[in-house]
Amino acid sequence: MDWERQYREQCYDPIMYKYIEGFLKHVTDHAQEVHKELIGQADAFFQSLCLLQEHKKLGPVQTISISFPYTLLEAGMPALLFEVYPGTIPFLEPVEVSQECQVSWLFSGWADLLEELRAEAGKQGMGAMIRMPYIRSHAWGGARMLLSVVSVIVKYHLYGLEEMKSFQELEKAEECSLTFGEYMDWQRPIWKQRPEVDIFFCEKETDLRFRVFHRVWYEEKEFKELPLDDCRFEECTFQNCHFIGTSFRDARLSGCIFKECNFEDVAFNGTRFDGCSMEQVRMKGIHTNSFSEERTEIGETQGMTEWISCLFSGVTIAHSDFSDSYFRNCRQEKVYPEDSQMPESFYAGQERGNGGLS
Repeated sequence: MDWERQYREQCYDPIMYKYIEGFLKHVTDHAQEVHKELIGQADAFFQSLCLLQEHKKLGPVQTISISFPYTLLEAGMPALLFEVYPGTIPFLEPVEVSQECQVSWLFSGWADLLEELRAEAGKQGMGAMIRMPYIRSHAWGGARMLLSVVSVIVKYHLYGLEEMKSFQELEKAEECSLTFGEYMDWQRPIWKQRPEVDIFFCEKETDLRFRVFHRVWYEEKEFKELPLDDCRFEECTFQNCHFIGTSFRDARLSGCIFKECNFEDVAFNGTRFDGCSMEQVRMKGIHTNSFSEERTEIGETQGMTEWISCLFSGVTIAHSDFSDSYFRNCRQEKVYPEDSQMPESFYAGQERGNGGLS
């Protein structure tokens, strides 16, 4: 109907966009507070689970779900729901442990948003058709989209939870996992416990995601169309390797060395390179844009691709999209970006004297 289209174009879209933009700015400006709150809530929940296990009231934990119930938002008390499930998929079996944790930053000002939508609809002469029940139900679409972005924030801040003492002491079942998402709906994997595996000497159907590789030497290997999402490569060396159609979404690489390697049509969405070295490397068709057409499902977006304290020497970057990348304290020597979208942070390093483009 015309009035629905008019409401969406003149009221909902601009106001919801402004709200989401303000939310993202708030969580960015208050990243330390958000991190402290999330880590504190997770730590307190893990401690409670350890206490239950100590008293033989809870066995090894299989699945931990952190979800957001919209009913609490409607009640004006947004909270995260921490739960433990006996199976590998949340919600399919009775919950074993449940705990609500109030959040100060999530969906703040939601009631004001709804009121602003109502007031603007009235100003546009749609007050008779657009009532609060319709506004509330229509706004859930924006809430779902925002929660998908929140899943990126939660995953980012919970990175490194294995170092948390309470999480280390928690007795975990095989393939233990932690997820985040909507209550009784989609869930995004945040962390999974996976045994060690050799990428090139394992069964073809082996799920390689969430694996940890420490100080492995790869020479003249072809990583073709391998899903290495959420993997961790620590102090690994790649000599004359070829990466073709490989996915490194949300992967973490620290202290890794790449020498004379080729990357073609590789996905680096949300990947973090920390203290890595790229020497005589050629990249072509690299993707870092989290909102590409093939990744539009709820809960499947990624954060920015980060390059922290990395060395680029003799690197060619051709026909690639690094628009969702961030470079900090990187050194560049003879780097050739050809027909590629590069962020301002890529060039900012040159102004600080961290090498140069040739």
